[in-house]
Amino acid sequence: MFKFICFLIIFSINNLLGCSGETNLSGDTDQNDFILQGGVRFEDNKLSLSENWRQLRMSEEFKVAAEKKETDADIINCSGYLASAKMIYTAEEKWSAVIIPQTISKDAVEKIKLCRRSVDSPYLSGDAFAVPLQKTERKQFNPEKSALQKLFSSLPQSEQTWANCTEILDRNNCARKEEGVLSRIVGDDWADIDGNGEIDLIILKGNCGKTGDYTCSKTLKWTGSNWVEIDYSKPA
Repeated sequence: MFKFICFLIIFSINNLLGCSGETNLSGDTDQNDFILQGGVRFEDNKLSLSENWRQLRMSEEFKVAAEKKETDADIINCSGYLASAKMIYTAEEKWSAVIIPQTISKDAVEKIKLCRRSVDSPYLSGDAFAVPLQKTERKQFNPEKSALQKLFSSLPQSEQTWANCTEILDRNNCARKEEGVLSRIVGDDWADIDGNGEIDLIILKGNCGKTGDYTCSKTLKWTGSNWVEIDYSKPA
């Protein structure tokens, strides 16, 4: 009788908490907070994904998935949707990716070309993001310079000041050769996470310090009302 009562109590608690027996990929956070950063490459008439994908933290409370947890995700870059893939959790904040061949976009090669790490690079490779799988078709977008200028101006003033090297002692050491605009040339990146045709993720490049010795990057996410920094990286 005692065991039966315990079972009822546990069953009731699980129902109240919405427990389904599956591990939530992002702990207590929303699934839209699931963002991984990796790379894509087109070589020998084949689209491939980098072996390791880095999990971008959304907050200090962000929890990693259970080891070996798998989930399908959309692979996107600065020009839009490339394909879908199965993401497999391998280690702390690290994932591997297995592309789903039948999902590869017909214009994936052109999109990779537009988002290459270097305009002069002979290789068709670049950075990409893995985001929650979207069941409906993602809207197309192709931001022109005017749109990228508008995006830059929508960033917090402190981020604009940092990126434009306003406080750099020697302006010749500024990482950004063109002010007031997002640019692939300086290493900026962006993406449309939710597929509504609007950019809501930006990686902004700037000088780490006032001396201009090294280049750092800030990852910003649009919350619906403002841009919030979710990641910061600097040279090792």
